[in-house]
Amino acid sequence: MANFQIALTQLLKLEGGYVNNSHDAGGETVCGITRVNNPMWPGWSLIDQLHSQYPNIKDLNETIFAHSYIMQLISNFYEQIYWNFDIMVSQLVANKLFDMEVNFGKGTAVKILQESLSKLGYEVVQDGSLGTQTLTTLALVPESLILQYLRAYSCFYRFHRVQSNPDQQTFLEGWLIRDCQ
Repeated sequence: MANFQIALTQLLKLEGGYVNNSHDAGGETVCGITRVNNPMWPGWSLIDQLHSQYPNIKDLNETIFAHSYIMQLISNFYEQIYWNFDIMVSQLVANKLFDMEVNFGKGTAVKILQESLSKLGYEVVQDGSLGTQTLTTLALVPESLILQYLRAYSCFYRFHRVQSNPDQQTFLEGWLIRDCQ
């Protein structure tokens, strides 16, 4: 069964630490948690305190990652909102689906998985539920093949996002590197 802590560790490597890029639609972000979308996340008050103490981003990020309470708040946030993959057999597929949930929105990854299974010729109800039918069908598909489909969809999504929002072009290369993992 898939392990949340393994998936979270992988996600945090991709998300990085604290950033506040004026070109990023998410704005101020810590480990992928955006203030604009999650203003009530309890970690913001601690981040603000640390940011005033450590204006250098490198020092701030080292402090954030060493702060066990902040890291617990980050873990709780992701587990409660985005993690739904304990029942997955493949850790790699669970990692990818988790990353897609975080990046594309809650409830999207399983729908994309089901769409991928359908495109591979399997009959799957595309209801967004990670139920028995989806899991049974997924077990018939080689892990590497489903990962290829999920990665390709992720890249396709990014190109469409930049096409719709050309000001996000600056992030495309980094997104594509991430999506190929």
